[in-house]
Amino acid sequence: MLLEGKKAIITGGTRGIGYAIACRFIEEGAAVTVFGSRQETADAAVEKLAAAYPDAKVWGRSCDLTSLEAVTEAFTQAAADMGGLDTVVNNAGISQRSPLLDYTAEEFAKVMD
Repeated sequence: MLLEGKKAIITGGTRGIGYAIACRFIEEGAAVTVFGSRQETADAAVEKLAAAYPDAKVWGRSCDLTSLEAVTEAFTQAAADMGGLDTVVNNAGISQRSPLLDYTAEEFAKVMD
């Protein structure tokens, strides 16, 4: 297995592309902490991953990814849970509900931040 013994954090790992990344990392032997926007979505993703991969080492967390202090604390705790940290997949992102060409300058800045 390519990632045997490795420990990874995957932001935006509770659904979509991030969830698929988490699946692949687990299949390759990694311990994974998925981060979601809310703890309940992180918990649901962990439950689903654990059901699909019974031998997986998987955790779920949430934090405000726009706050350096919150990210530092959450990542430190995740690394402690997993016994270290080898890689971070920064998959989290946001979008607006309006078409890109209709974004205000403030909406565009929020998405880019």
